[in-house]
Amino acid sequence: MREAVIVSTARTPIGKAYRGAFNNTEAPTLGGHAVKHAVKRANLDP
Repeated sequence: MREAVIVSTARTPIGKAYRGAFNNTEAPTLGGHAVKHAVKRANLDP
């Protein structure tokens, strides 16, 4: 098994529950943006 290491972080946006700007955005979409930008910050080649 290969080791996993944390090389970068990114946060998802915060909004008001059930009535905020992201109430129609699904969790995988928000998570995908966080992962994309964490990889970009770490200068990794996906």
